[in-house]
Amino acid sequence: MLRHVLASEPVRDFQDWQPWRGLVVAGATQILDHVGGILVVPQSVLVHQYWREIRSGLGIANVPLHHFVLHAERDELLRRIETDPTMPNSTWRLEHLDDYDAARSWHRQEAHVIDTTGLQPQEVAAQIATAAGLSV
Repeated sequence: MLRHVLASEPVRDFQDWQPWRGLVVAGATQILDHVGGILVVPQSVLVHQYWREIRSGLGIANVPLHHFVLHAERDELLRRIETDPTMPNSTWRLEHLDDYDAARSWHRQEAHVIDTTGLQPQEVAAQIATAAGLSV
């Protein structure tokens, strides 16, 4: 939607459009208001200021938040990107590896980082549930 509407404002990353960050908050809020429960939003936010905007908006909307970063070492990330069955060798993902490395310092301060390098998806889910205080 934003690519179509904001095509005259070229950006390196769709997250650079300020409306995207507001839409994340609005979408999460409206979904939770409509269905309740727990909302899991899988999204890599690599610009600290963008994360602060989203976190602040969710806080103002009283949306409970558990921030997890699913980390993998660079070699493993490359392997996963290259062999992803639905989107192998994603240019976007490959181009953002350095941005991810740069974001690791603030991720360590503001998120619960789980090293997924040697874990199965079920093990990652169990760690997230435990850290969020949910029964598994």
